[in-house]
Amino acid sequence: MIGLGYVGLPLARLFSTKFPTIGYDLNRKRVDALNAGHDSTLEVSDELLQDALRNHGFRCTANLDDIRDANFYVVAVPTPVDDNNRPDLKPLWGASETVGRVISKGDIVVYESTVYPGVTEEECLPVVERVSGLKFNRDFFAGYSPERINPGDKLHTVEKIRKVTSGSTPEIADIVDEVYNTVLVNGTHKAPSIRVAEASKIIENSQRDVNIAFMNELAKIFNAMGIDTHDVIEAASSKWNFIKLSPGLVGGHCISVDPYYLIQKAQVYGVLPRVMFSARRLNDGMGAYVANQTIKAMNLKGVRVKDARILILGITFKENCPDIRNTKVVDIYHTLREYTPDITVYDPWANADAVSREYAVALTDKPLDELSGSFDAVILAVAHNEFKGRDIRAFLADPAEGVVYDVKGILPRHMVDARLSPTLPLIHSSTLMDKNALQYKDENDRSYGLAGMAISLYVWDGEEYLIGLDLDADPGDGLSVSPAFNFGGNPRVSARSVWKEMVKHLQMSTAMLLGNVMCRSYCAPGGARRLSSQTTALMRAMVRDEGRELCSLDDDEIAEIFDQTLSYLERLYANTAVATIADSLSSALRTRRSLSAAEALDFLARLR
Repeated sequence: MIGLGYVGLPLARLFSTKFPTIGYDLNRKRVDALNAGHDSTLEVSDELLQDALRNHGFRCTANLDDIRDANFYVVAVPTPVDDNNRPDLKPLWGASETVGRVISKGDIVVYESTVYPGVTEEECLPVVERVSGLKFNRDFFAGYSPERINPGDKLHTVEKIRKVTSGSTPEIADIVDEVYNTVLVNGTHKAPSIRVAEASKIIENSQRDVNIAFMNELAKIFNAMGIDTHDVIEAASSKWNFIKLSPGLVGGHCISVDPYYLIQKAQVYGVLPRVMFSARRLNDGMGAYVANQTIKAMNLKGVRVKDARILILGITFKENCPDIRNTKVVDIYHTLREYTPDITVYDPWANADAVSREYAVALTDKPLDELSGSFDAVILAVAHNEFKGRDIRAFLADPAEGVVYDVKGILPRHMVDARLSPTLPLIHSSTLMDKNALQYKDENDRSYGLAGMAISLYVWDGEEYLIGLDLDADPGDGLSVSPAFNFGGNPRVSARSVWKEMVKHLQMSTAMLLGNVMCRSYCAPGGARRLSSQTTALMRAMVRDEGRELCSLDDDEIAEIFDQTLSYLERLYANTAVATIADSLSSALRTRRSLSAAEALDFLARLR
């Protein structure tokens, strides 16, 4: 096995269970670590690697003479692009020279590296011929079996992947196919030629790149419209033939690189692949887009961007693996660096030396818990398990005023200010009820109080304005548990359970009112409704005045807002009785007084 990286090592370890196998790599430190029983990429567990070394005769070397006795060579080296996104075949040429120095008559060399159709026969094998002095398809033979390793994926491991195989002659194709079938659980697909096998691999990743670019474009469109992209995808995926993908950053060794190989070769044949070009350009720009969306969210909440303290959680190109190749998180970092030098990057999986060497970005060595309460904005860039279930807002110096941007869409909606699928940032709320005016007990006999019920003004991206009802709960032990904002104080209590208890005990299933209830967590029936142009103008005036309170509006303005809102409710619930609450609501907003417990119960009863 020539090349012991993310692809070569797992396959070499697997081959060693059936055949005498030796791995070759130019990196002596890598070889020494592998022979000591540890894989720094974490693709092969220490247990499996040590078993292969102890019980199956597997060994690794950086000495070329050690591989001369092999008769079946597999090349698994990177196929990167240069700074202008042109294919860089130097690793393949170098590996082919290595093969040429050791290959003998009757031997077979199989390439696994992802390439455009023709590279194996037009670029690699002529190098083997030149160095070895042997004649291809007379003295030695070749095959191609494209790698399908998915870094960090512990479900689709190498032995479970169905692989494509091919050979330079029908007889060699059968031999190559038999060798791979010996170790693969799910078998192979034998392609009719090496060029077909090469093409099959390049379109696998190109297709995914185009599909994700479409989702990223939809996210941009729906963000501008104030529609949650994840909700749209969930609805659309109810159809049996909808392909469910999510927007996000496209990095790594495959999807962000491989399309350029086909783009380059297509142009040689006079074909301009416009769709692939556009997809690559769009996906390559998503890091800067996320950074700019974070800046916009900060501006909307009045958070000073210049010299802001920003925390980026994760820098690897995907979750739960140390792979930093072509990660687009660095684009977020460098875009934000134009505004502030005070950026902290934390990643429990990435190698700090490798990140510094490759991207000139320094990872913090502080434990995650020591970063709490320190930042103006937090960007959750990678969905590592270490970040799931955490109160991300706890990293903010001011959880109420700071900004959390969720790139991966894994956080509860109430916890984030913006994401590739937007939530609606709170501009202002005015409390209508005394704290603990209402009490209830959950299934564990824990007492809770309804801490606040607020009519709130929301804005998204300077366009959509609506009024909403927020419900905050305060548990009896004093820890903050809020369905609308932050429930990180008590890990045993979730926002969803609190909301369900409210629905059960307070009969608030129809209290999804005023256009949008709990904007950050749940959407009202029918979704948010745009108010009239007159009311929208009033709202915009308020925002331009930096969020002056609703109570500072005059009586006519308040009446206009609530008349329209309650009219919408009447149509939504076909319940004219709901209009009778208009006076008490307007009065409370004007006078800044809280509703009494009796008034609050009456309020809820009328909305029932």
